[in-house]
Amino acid sequence: MVAASRTCRVGTLVCFALLFSVVGCGRDAAAPSPQLLSRELGSLPSNLRDRFESGPGRAELNLALEGRELLAREAKRRKIHRRPEIVGEVEALETRLIIKALLEEEAGGEPTDAELRAWFEQHRSEFGGERGPRDPAEFAAVKGEVANRYRAAHSRESFDRLLTRLRREAAGQ
Repeated sequence: MVAASRTCRVGTLVCFALLFSVVGCGRDAAAPSPQLLSRELGSLPSNLRDRFESGPGRAELNLALEGRELLAREAKRRKIHRRPEIVGEVEALETRLIIKALLEEEAGGEPTDAELRAWFEQHRSEFGGERGPRDPAEFAAVKGEVANRYRAAHSRESFDRLLTRLRREAAGQ
């Protein structure tokens, strides 16, 4: 779903780039900052990132970002950003983003290889582990899946602990 969302965003940027190149808009807009270009490129899937990192693709991305900036300025000039439905959507998005960041912070960083191996050993039967103890080939074959399940389990545990603590604190006030 995330890849589809990013693909859709790129498609929209490309459409705007084509629109502005045809009608000649965007000539007066400031060129996108290197930070903006880097952020936009970083948000793309690798197969699309390669297309926009240099040459004609980079020029296309620059033009699309210039067009997006012009559209945003015009929307703000018309005070569209103050409409109640827009304000509500922005607040909902902000809430989702800060909760996601909080939960990622609570869950901690990436698991170490040793943590993944230990978790795999505890849950070996879930992965159809039929080989002898500590067979490195068996772990290597499922390491990506182990990492995903480990993160999910630890994220849920972190979420539950945090929510329990916050509920206790709220009840005590």
